[in-house]
Amino acid sequence: MKTALHTLAAALLIAASSSAQTIDQDQPLIDSDCLTATHSLVAQSFVPAASSCAGVGVYITDSSGWFGSEVVTMNLYDVDPYSIGATPIATATDTVTQGAGFGGWFDMYWPAVPVTPGQTYWFEFADSGINSICLQGHLGFDAYPNGEFYYQGAPFFVPGWDLTFRTWADNGITLTTTGSCPGAITMDVANAGPGSPVAIAYGPAGSFTLPGGTCAGLSLGIGAPSLGAILVADAFGTTSLTASLPAGACGLTVQAVDLGTCMASGPVVL
Repeated sequence: MKTALHTLAAALLIAASSSAQTIDQDQPLIDSDCLTATHSLVAQSFVPAASSCAGVGVYITDSSGWFGSEVVTMNLYDVDPYSIGATPIATATDTVTQGAGFGGWFDMYWPAVPVTPGQTYWFEFADSGINSICLQGHLGFDAYPNGEFYYQGAPFFVPGWDLTFRTWADNGITLTTTGSCPGAITMDVANAGPGSPVAIAYGPAGSFTLPGGTCAGLSLGIGAPSLGAILVADAFGTTSLTASLPAGACGLTVQAVDLGTCMASGPVVL
C-alpha cells in the first residue's frame, strides 16, 4: 500500500486551493529566554474564533540546557483545567526531540472537536519525564488579551504574561476509525464535497506542509506522508475504506484529504 511521497504531492496538486487546518488563535511574540521549564502545571487560556479545535502548537527552544527526547501530552479543556472534576475534551501525545540550537514550533494534533466561538478554553502542556522543556512566551504588555498563562495550577501572578502559542481549526472533512490494529480497520469519511475524490494519507506522526502547487501550505499531522488510497465521496459527502492492517501499521497516523477543496481531516492514530 505504500507509495512514494511525491505521489501524494502529485495527487494533492490537482485540487483547488483551500486549507481546512488553519491557524485560529496566534500569539507569536517571544521575548523570554525561557518563560517556563515544564514539570509544573503549565497552561494557557484562549478564546477561539473558529467553531472547531484540531490542535495546539507551542514554541520550544534549547534554553533549558537539556538535549534528548521526552514524551509530552497536550490537553484541551472547556473548563479551568485545575478545577475539581475537570476532564479534557481532547488530548494528544507526542515526543519532543531537542538538540543544541533547537528552536521552533511544536504542534500537536487531535481529531477536530467542536468549540464555541467567544467562549474561553484552556490547553495544558504536560511533561511527565525527568527533563525540563523550555516553553517560550511573552512578558510585559498583554500580547494576547483573550487569555493568560497559568503556572502551577493558577493564573500567573504577573498580569499580561502569555505563552507563545497557536491553535488549529478544522471545519471541514472528518475521519473516524473503528476496529483494532492489527486487524480490520474501517475508516469513515464525512463532510467531504459531494462526489469529491478523497486521498487517505498515512505515516508517522509529525507535521508536513505541502511546499508548492495549488494546495501549497496545506498542513498535515504526518511527518512523512504516503498515499494509501483515493476514494470518491457520495452525494452526502461520505465514503469509507476497510483494510486489514499488519502489526507494522499500528501506531501510524492517518488523515483524509478532500481533493476537491484541499481540506484535511484531523489526524487519527491507528
